[in-house]
Amino acid sequence: MERKHTRSLLHLALVGIVVLATAGCSILSLTRTTFPASAITDDGRGLYLDEIDAILNNSALSKDQKRQALEELGIEDDALIDALLS
Repeated sequence: MERKHTRSLLHLALVGIVVLATAGCSILSLTRTTFPASAITDDGRGLYLDEIDAILNNSALSKDQKRQALEELGIEDDALIDALLS
């Protein structure tokens, strides 16, 4: 009896996952979500927090190298870069 109940719950969970996946649920999506008002660089490329975070948390880079990497990413505001680096 217990095994049948467990199988029913697993089946229900699987059906739920399939429904979410076919509905385009962003939780299951491996692509980045873009938003209409997101930050955009001069060349039209979006800024993503994971890219900024990777630069800021890279212990192999000096502060000047991090500044340069953030500028290459498309962040031009010196005050914003200073805030990110502090």
